[in-house]
Amino acid sequence: MRWEYVADFGGSLEPSTADAVPIYGINIDWTFWGVPVFLAIHLIVWIRFTGGFRRARRWYGATRSVVEKTFWEALEGDWPALSVIVAAHNEEEVLPRLLDALAQQTYDRFEVIIVDDGSTDDTAALVERRTRTDERIRLIRQEHAGKKAAVRAAVAAARYPVCVFTDADCRPGRDWLAAHARAHRGPSAAVIVGYSPLEGSASWLVRFQQFDASLNQFLAAAAIGDGQAYLAKGGNLSYTRRLHEDVGGFSGHTHHISGDDTLFIQAVRSKTTATIRWLDVEEISVPSPARERLGAWLRQKRRQTSTGATFDRVGISRAGQFYWTLLSTVVLAAVSGWAALGATWLLLSCVFTVGLAPVVRAFRRPFSLAWIPLFLPFYVLFIALVPVVGMLFPPKAWQPR
Repeated sequence: MRWEYVADFGGSLEPSTADAVPIYGINIDWTFWGVPVFLAIHLIVWIRFTGGFRRARRWYGATRSVVEKTFWEALEGDWPALSVIVAAHNEEEVLPRLLDALAQQTYDRFEVIIVDDGSTDDTAALVERRTRTDERIRLIRQEHAGKKAAVRAAVAAARYPVCVFTDADCRPGRDWLAAHARAHRGPSAAVIVGYSPLEGSASWLVRFQQFDASLNQFLAAAAIGDGQAYLAKGGNLSYTRRLHEDVGGFSGHTHHISGDDTLFIQAVRSKTTATIRWLDVEEISVPSPARERLGAWLRQKRRQTSTGATFDRVGISRAGQFYWTLLSTVVLAAVSGWAALGATWLLLSCVFTVGLAPVVRAFRRPFSLAWIPLFLPFYVLFIALVPVVGMLFPPKAWQPR
């Protein structure tokens, strides 16, 4: 809204009607009134999604130790055996930590399938040495064909009915497989989407990544709680081998180097009646390292957001409700002037802080809420640019790190 000086009996400030749009005879200036309208819509989205987040967390019950609570259930034999699947490309530096973590699992009915996707380092040799001391580890070698091809090969070779997925640079806790096995007992769930926090230094970049990751996983959990799953993290995911076959694997999006998690979840929701569950108890959390360099993180986000061009209707709707109402609010505020932009920044900071407070508690405080006012301008700039670049210029080769 613009204000003009009017020379009328000494002069006064009056609002300009140059941008007003007549509706039923009333002039409405959308560059001004659009800000509170879209801000109110964005607040309503937060409230709705928070309800979905709470529903997603409700099904699993209290978050005490999985092993302590369900020891006798495991003895009764109703927990499934698991096939842990890891696609690896030049991961000799980080893979030993993952294999050490898997060797320490409290649940022992599992195998580990490592698919070496055409590595040029000693990844395959490292895994071969481990197979001599742990018969549960198996190695599959293939030419460099990407993560989806590696996952397909592993699922086809899996011996057990439930496949659990993680990445070579992840470090699951001792009860990780016990939590997945318990979640899959009986017909209660065909897909488990787990929480994956980021770890790293105390740098501003790492803190921003933790903020972004926490927000994304809040959106993922909220969608699952609302029965509209569209996001998942491939480093902490499990589903039945039969379900992979029922949806045709990754057919329909094999041309994308990403999407083995998010686009697969959308296919499960749209093509089947399978139950998708969210799980963020401490036992199932799988930390992975944050990127310490801005360029490395932006390349990763470009790859991840490139799948947005293939989202189905529900995925577009869920993402649009959150991101487009946020961007519309900020753009209209910027057009209205610095005062409106500053007030909008302050109000959005409050909305994000209040909205993420229960999320940060549930996720065991991955970052401080005090960072949000500083993060918010950069976050808006990030979501306005990086997803567009990712969808218009998707990367052509899979490089996990």
